[in-house]
Amino acid sequence: SFGASYKGQPSGSLGDISVLSFDPTKNLPNYGSGGMVLVDTLFEAKMLRDLRDNGKTNDHDYPGTNSKMSEADCAQMIVKLKHFDAWQKRRTEIAEYYNQVLGPLKNIVDIPEHSADVVHAWHKYVIRTNDRSKLQHHLSMCGIETKIHYEQPLFEYPVGYPYINYVAELYRNASAFCTECLSLPIYPELTDTEVEHIAECVRDFTS
Repeated sequence: SFGASYKGQPSGSLGDISVLSFDPTKNLPNYGSGGMVLVDTLFEAKMLRDLRDNGKTNDHDYPGTNSKMSEADCAQMIVKLKHFDAWQKRRTEIAEYYNQVLGPLKNIVDIPEHSADVVHAWHKYVIRTNDRSKLQHHLSMCGIETKIHYEQPLFEYPVGYPYINYVAELYRNASAFCTECLSLPIYPELTDTEVEHIAECVRDFTS
């Protein structure tokens, strides 16, 4: 959620420790993946530096791993940070246009919504529809690539079995969402013409 905020407070500062991903699909991406951890104290910072560099920061008082990004990747990230605000502004413009065009189609397509005191990161623009397969095929025929980022909720995998009360069916909506969600393109390099084409193709499908 890098770039998002709640009541004016950036998402990376809402907890004692925050973890940000630099996965290539994120809004601050790194080709080699990686991430960043934000902390509030020097003690936590030293502990994390130990974890990332085999415990060298504190003379190996604690064990660690070799979990470092390459210097080339880090250099790219520093350059990208200079452009991040402009990229986020463009993502917001695209999302607002999608909302404007697709909002009236609520009987067929649900659009992402957020409260007034939230600044959205727009890492993805995920819609929800009962006709996902047909819509995805229609958009493909229009030359538009879409993604299904959440094909199955984690609790349906073996790793989730020990933690879930399946009898209560508390997570039924999560399962339903994973069968209906579809991510539209929202990367900042999209031109106005391309964004309009995407929105029009979705609207044509629903008409």
